[in-house]
Amino acid sequence: MLKGHTENEYHLTPQGWLKGSFWVCGAKIEDVPAPSVRVESWIEEIDGPSGGALPNVSWRRIWESDSATEHAKLELRQRFPLPEYRPREKP
Repeated sequence: MLKGHTENEYHLTPQGWLKGSFWVCGAKIEDVPAPSVRVESWIEEIDGPSGGALPNVSWRRIWESDSATEHAKLELRQRFPLPEYRPREKP
């Protein structure tokens, strides 16, 4: 049984990763506009099982720039790996 489903949006830019919008169970909680300098946007999906088990974390690319070459995107991904999962801070 799942405890919760969250999605964090991240944007890869020439300066590194910028955090974007945030969803909980499909409802957008934080709306952050995408930066104009992004070359890719990704979603980190986190399914939190109940009972203290580790969450299932997966990534999917949702957007990529047509103006950046595949080589440039690959170089940025190698320079700035996907952000490491960290549990969200409770308010």
